[in-house]
Amino acid sequence: MADYDGTLAAFRKRREEALPDRGVVEGLARVAASGTRLVIISGREAGEVARLLAMEDRPEIRGCHGAEKLTAEGTRTLPLLTEEEKDLLDAAARTAAEILLPEALEIKPLSVAGHFRGLAEETALRLGERLRKAWQGLPAGAGELRAFDGGLELRLKRFHKGLAVTSLLEEEPTAAAAYLGDDETDEDAFRALNRRGLALLVAEEDRPTSADGRIRREAIPLLLREWAEVRERGEKDEG
Repeated sequence: MADYDGTLAAFRKRREEALPDRGVVEGLARVAASGTRLVIISGREAGEVARLLAMEDRPEIRGCHGAEKLTAEGTRTLPLLTEEEKDLLDAAARTAAEILLPEALEIKPLSVAGHFRGLAEETALRLGERLRKAWQGLPAGAGELRAFDGGLELRLKRFHKGLAVTSLLEEEPTAAAAYLGDDETDEDAFRALNRRGLALLVAEEDRPTSADGRIRREAIPLLLREWAEVRERGEKDEG
C-alpha cells in the first residue's frame, strides 16, 4: 500500500504535472507481477492517480483518502453521503471560492482542498489563515480541517486512510503488509497497520511519526525491486 503525492511522485506546483518518479512505474509493475496485491491510497481522486501512473496493468486505487474505490477493471464506487455532509462540502467550496483563485481550489467528492504550493511564504500563510478561519466558521459536526504538505483540506471525519488500511488488512488477514506515505494524512494509515507489517515514512529527515522507519523517496524504486525479488524467490522455492 502506498500514498501517491510526495511518496511515488514529487510535489509540483501544478498538480497535473506530478508524474511518478523514475523507476517507480516499473517497480510497481514488478511488485504486482510478483503476486503482491498492490493498492495506491491517495487524497486525490482515484481517476487522477490512474492517469498520472499510466500503468498498462492498473493497480487498485483508493482515492479521496481511501473512501473512493477504483478496481483494476475500472469499476468505481463512492460511499453515500448524508445531507449534512453534502451541505458542509457545498458550503466549504463556496467559502473557499471567495478566498482562493480557481487553480488553487480543488473540489473533490468527499473533501475540499486549498493549495498554496508555489506561492510566496507570506502569501501562503495569509491565505491559509483566511481559509482556516472561514472553514472554522462552518458547522463542524461532519467535517474536520487537516493540513497537508502545501495546503489545507476540509474533509469528512468518517473517511481516512487508516480505515482503508484496516479494511484491506481484514480482507488479507494472513498477508505480510507494507505502507509507504509521507504526509500527516498518512499517519492514520501508519497507526492502522499497528505492527501488522512495515510502515515507512517517506522523508528526507526524521520527524515524529507512528511509522516504523524512514526511507528517502529516491530509494523507493530499490525497495520495490527488492520486495519483488523476495516474492519471486519465494514463488520459485515453492515451485
